[in-house]
This record gives sequence, C-alpha cells and structure tokens, in this order.
Amino acid sequence: MASAESFLKQKMVTTSRTYIFGGDREWLESDWESINDTVRGGMSTSFLNPLNSTFSALFSGYLDVKTLGGAGFASQRTISTEERDFTQFDGIELSLGNSDGKRYSLILKDDMLPKRPNGLERSSVNWEYEFLLPASGGSEGDTVVIRWNDFEPTYRGKPLEDFERGLDVGKIQRISFMMRRYVFVSILSQVTKNSRPDSLYASFFGFQAGEYELEIKSVAVFKEESTEEQDEKELPKHTDPSMATRPPGKGQ
Repeated sequence: MASAESFLKQKMVTTSRTYIFGGDREWLESDWESINDTVRGGMSTSFLNPLNSTFSALFSGYLDVKTLGGAGFASQRTISTEERDFTQFDGIELSLGNSDGKRYSLILKDDMLPKRPNGLERSSVNWEYEFLLPASGGSEGDTVVIRWNDFEPTYRGKPLEDFERGLDVGKIQRISFMMRRYVFVSILSQVTKNSRPDSLYASFFGFQAGEYELEIKSVAVFKEESTEEQDEKELPKHTDPSMATRPPGKGQ
C-alpha cells in the first residue's frame, strides 16, 4: 500500500559569482585608462583609483557641460581588449559603496573595429546600462544586478532602435564606467520619442555637472541556479486533520 504521506517542495535559488574586478581580484590602476570629452575639445576629467583601505576603487573626476554645449562625458575603460566569454553567466553584478546620487553608465563592447591608420579607434556599438543610487555618506552602499538583456545598444551616445541583434556575451572586449551630462538610454524606455520634452534633459544639466564620485567595490559576473528542497510533510488531500493526532483504533 502506498504511503499517504507527501512532502512539499520549494525552489531555492543559489547565486555563484566570478569576480572580474574587486572581490578576490585586486583593483589595479594599470588596468584602466581615461577617455573623456577632451578628445573633442572638452575639459572633463576621470580617474579610477584603488582604495586599499576598503579593497574598492573610486571612479571620480569633473564633468564639464559648457565647453561642448552640453555634450560632455568622462569615462574609464579597460585597456585590454582580449575577448571574455561570459556565456555561462546570467549577467553582471556591481557592488557599490559611497555614491553622490548621480547617474552613471556601465558600458560593454562586443565588436571592436580595426583602428584607423592614425592609430585612433573607430566608433562602434556600445551596450549600456544606466544606474542611479541615492547619495550616501556611509560605506555600506548597494548592489546593482544587471541581466544581459538589460543592456541597450547605443552609437555615439544615441540609442539604436530596432537593432538587429543582441549583446554577444561570448566575446566581451571592453568594460567602461561613464559619467555624462544627460540621461539617454533609460529615459527612452519610459518616454516615447514623440512625447519626449526637451526639459527632460535640461533637468539633468546642472545635476550631473561638476565633480562626481562613485565607490566601486567589485564587478562580477553571476550565475543563478534553482534547486528543489524537500520541506514539511503534507497531509493527504480530503483527510480530516483531527484524525492525524488520534491513536490507532480510537474515534472510529
């Protein structure tokens, strides 16, 4: 005779991480280089300095929004363009510390073109994700979880609508952090092109300008796995609960 007992099962999700920067991998200033609007005549600056006391790095500098008429930007990007294969992972996880409350962009490149004859890099598609954390005075910070399909394609800062392909996570060649004057990608997902007022950008003009500072504790790729766990016993359906506590042969 089959047992009348059954068990409830519930799914448990476990997350594993592989650190790219921070965590169990040391932050090195020599891994990064600055790319700012100075290449177009602007005056913005950017730095990425390891903080040995907190095992994190500080992305900081000054955003100039006047010289180029509001088109300022400041960024730090990885120097190496060696392809990284992240196909076995679900996305990127940022562990952040102190924040100034401004908007930042994490940018990935998966298709770098050959350099020009003069040695300069050719423009290609960026995959961007914008994030905003409340200004903080402490060191606890927050975690930003970004799945691969959260990254949006842009070209020279402008969104590419109906782009024909998705992010190729099998050959990530560059990672960048950027500060810019306007908020472009995330705003477009909330406001249609025809109804987008100019004032939407103007509100960020003064807010983003000037000094900026973001503490980055770690950058990691993550993988989520679901497992089933056996939980408490469940009484058979249509059984009188009171019968479960009666000794055999009584109450019948």
